Amino acid sequence: MGRQARSRKARRDTAESRRQQPEFPEPRTLEESVIAWLTRGGAPLEHWFLGGESLCGWSPERADLLLVEVLDGDPALHAACREYLRQRGAAFPTVEDVRAEVRRRRLPGAANA
Repeated sequence: MGRQARSRKARRDTAESRRQQPEFPEPRTLEESVIAWLTRGGAPLEHWFLGGESLCGWSPERADLLLVEVLDGDPALHAACREYLRQRGAAFPTVEDVRAEVRRRRLPGAANA
């Protein structure tokens, strides 16, 4: 396969990949913005917790918590994410308490944690 053929194939594959990705509607409220920010990575909302002040996402593939460190972005949105998790009852004093809650809820992969 020549250089031009490989280039055409790569463009077709990229276009096909973009068509298969879900399109997310533009958030209209702060709550919708929070939910979009937390779930766009693919994790369900039930997999998000607050351990102290750390945002924690449960990863079934790794059977472990992923701690999210925000280095840039909208501080008001990140504060809203923390408040939203508190309101949902997904806030715990420490990350270890979050791990215990993941096991208690029997999230996918939690038995291996």
